[in-house]
Amino acid sequence: LGVSGVRSLSDSTAGQQAEGQRDVRPSQRLPFTSTALVGVIDDDDQLTSVAVWILDPNGVGGSIVGLAATADAASGTRDTLAPLAAAFETGGVEEFLAGAERLTGLSFDVVEIVDPPRFAQLVGPLGDLPTRLPVTFADASSEEQWSTGEIELSSPAAARAITATDPDVADATYI
Repeated sequence: LGVSGVRSLSDSTAGQQAEGQRDVRPSQRLPFTSTALVGVIDDDDQLTSVAVWILDPNGVGGSIVGLAATADAASGTRDTLAPLAAAFETGGVEEFLAGAERLTGLSFDVVEIVDPPRFAQLVGPLGDLPTRLPVTFADASSEEQWSTGEIELSSPAAARAITATDPDVADATYI
């Protein structure tokens, strides 16, 4: 093993490229992708749902990915959990944004905190949305239920599903 390492290093050209020489290795520039972070609050200004919006680079289409308000905003960097909802409650929008960026590895172009009716307005123009639900869940306030699997939701139904809450389950956002 030692002989193999010595041979590899003796043939290496790493560190020998003169300053100013052009790097000829292939590379590809990634397209700019617009992102938005939307937090949904209840009547008591408590963060109940989080949605990450990602616009396709061509400007048409994209994805909405739900995050649990109980997701760890510290992203495993602390000894204790720091839920996004707690970050919002104690540090406002700035801490919520910082926690979501740590958690997702994304930087967000826009952040907005909205109530459920405003969220429905944001989703409304999108029309029917193909949706993949990993679990079956229900909204305690409306008793509406959504089943596991691939379904197509109208934009009002998608808004209700993303903002669904269940007081018996602390983590009820699954879209």
